[in-house]
Amino acid sequence: MDLLNTYIIAERKLYHERTNGRFLSRSITSADTNDAEAIEKRIQLSLLDRLIADNREGRLTDSVKEQIDGFIFAI
Repeated sequence: MDLLNTYIIAERKLYHERTNGRFLSRSITSADTNDAEAIEKRIQLSLLDRLIADNREGRLTDSVKEQIDGFIFAI
């Protein structure tokens, strides 16, 4: 179980590194072709994505793995 958690976290971090973290934002702004105004779409981040985003921004005191392990243990 511990190895699986470590693997999943590492893969998700690698994904966000490859996409330059653009999917870690809580909203995405895009321009509509028929309208000059930008449309903001709210997106829901998974718990793991939120922890990775908070870790990257320095708002997380523990490692992502410790947080996930604690969450899984509580379930």
